[in-house]
Amino acid sequence: MCKRWGGSYRLSASPLCAFAWPRTGYQDVGEKKYKRMTRALKPDLEHYAQQKAKLGDLVYPTADSVAHADLVPLEQSRVEKLAELQRQQDAARLNRHKRKRYDPNAEVDYINAPNAIFNEKISKAFDAYTREIKANLERGTAL
Repeated sequence: MCKRWGGSYRLSASPLCAFAWPRTGYQDVGEKKYKRMTRALKPDLEHYAQQKAKLGDLVYPTADSVAHADLVPLEQSRVEKLAELQRQQDAARLNRHKRKRYDPNAEVDYINAPNAIFNEKISKAFDAYTREIKANLERGTAL
């Protein structure tokens, strides 16, 4: 928690103090996401040691190595796991941003965006009473 002490704010270890300098809330969120993602992708150290013994510098080339990354064989299961994690992130992103979708087949009964919002509010309250009147107006049989 941030505590006012001696005329300035003192930063403590609480996540409630995300606004205090030098860290911002976005930095904390990014760091949490990075840690969560790296926990999900646990390395297989035995497999890494086997590859390093067999391939040498090809596993993690340095600036002086001339090898290409295409020479390192990839396990399809690891690629599928990474792809599945990416799909999960995309699905979570879509669920987080629930925007109203534009329906091209919907009836247009507004002249601008504020009028559309007003009409939606009115229709929630009075649609049950005005449905028959609207149908008669469209057919041309209104009184």
